[in-house]
Amino acid sequence: MGWSSAEKTASNMTKKKRESLGVAQEIDGLEEKLSRCRKDLEAVTSQLYRAELSPEDRRSLEKEKHTLMNKASKYEKELKLLRHENRKNTLLSVAIFTVFALLYAYWTIYKQGLRGPWREWNCGDITCADNRQGHEELAQQQLLAEDLLQVLLPLHREALKQSTRPETDNKG
Repeated sequence: MGWSSAEKTASNMTKKKRESLGVAQEIDGLEEKLSRCRKDLEAVTSQLYRAELSPEDRRSLEKEKHTLMNKASKYEKELKLLRHENRKNTLLSVAIFTVFALLYAYWTIYKQGLRGPWREWNCGDITCADNRQGHEELAQQQLLAEDLLQVLLPLHREALKQSTRPETDNKG
């Protein structure tokens, strides 16, 4: 893609300015300059068609109009280049953010313990396989305790009934 000398000059000027300003601030400044230039161009155009002018005044206003049109064109080219660079910077920022997000996800998921189903999980000092085994043992112990309660509870009730019977027998 060939660049014209005006584009190269505009690019070199914007690179020098960018050292002291951010791209977004430079875009804002150029938009303000372009807006002022267009307002001045409208004013000159309205003066050209509104009043009766001498040939010398008319040439002067036409020359000013031509100068303002060239300025506006230059500002538009610079804005186009700056917006292109701003898009590139935005894409670069998004790419860097994505890389960091992926690295963070990799670090937290795979390095900190949450792993795929084909590997054992890390649950602190013990592996999750040991932890899972502990959970299974606890569940078995709970089932045994429930079975034991089912056997002992009727026995306990029977013992309570027998311990209260002698008292009723003594009263009667």
